[in-house]
Amino acid sequence: MAPIAKRPSTANYLISEAKGMYRSRDAGTVINESGTDTLLPGSLLGRLTTGSATATADSENTGNPTIGTITVASEALIGTYVLTFLTATTFSVARPDGVLLTNGATGTAYNQGGLGFTVTVGVTPAEEGDAFTIAVSQRVGDYTRHTLGESDGSQTVAGILFEEVAPGATEERTITCRDCEVNGAHLIYAAGSTGANIDTANAALLALGIVVR
Repeated sequence: MAPIAKRPSTANYLISEAKGMYRSRDAGTVINESGTDTLLPGSLLGRLTTGSATATADSENTGNPTIGTITVASEALIGTYVLTFLTATTFSVARPDGVLLTNGATGTAYNQGGLGFTVTVGVTPAEEGDAFTIAVSQRVGDYTRHTLGESDGSQTVAGILFEEVAPGATEERTITCRDCEVNGAHLIYAAGSTGANIDTANAALLALGIVVR
C-alpha cells in the first residue's frame, strides 16, 4: 500500500507565541506565483518592495497611444484597471471594483489609486472609447514565497505563512512575523537552500524575534 502524504496543518510550526491578542501575528496579502504548487503553512515569506502591472491596448482601438513604465504602490488593488479615452488627450481610469479615479491627460504623469504612469500620444490620435487594461499582479508590501537571489524584496525573510495559499492565488492570510518560538523541522525554506542558506534564514527570523528550535 502506498504511503499517504499528510499536508502540513495550519500553524503546525508554532511552539509558542507572545502574550497578548495576536501580537506575534499580522494579516497580509500573500501571492502564490506557482500555478501548480500550494504554498503551505510554515513557508518562509519575503515582502515585495516593487509592484508589477501590465498594460494592454484594446484590439479595437483606433489610435495608437502608449503607456510607459507603471509603478504600483501598496494602496493599489490586485486586478484589472480600465483606462478609457474621453477625448484624444484625456482619459478616465476605473479600478477593478468599478470605482472611477480622477481623470488624466496624455503627456502628464498620472498618480492615482496606487498607480503611476504616463500616456504618450501616438502617430494616430486616440478616439473616444479607445481603451487599455492595466492588470496589477503584485503590490509593494505584498508577501510571497521567500526566494534566493531575487531583488524584489522576496529575497529577504519577512515572516512565516500561517495558512496555506492555493496555486496561483492571491489571498489575505495570517503571517507570523515577530516574538515567538517555532519548530525548525516544520519550516519550509526557499527552494535550493543549502545549510548555509538555512542558517542565514534562521538568523533573519531571529532578528524579527522568531526563535527557531
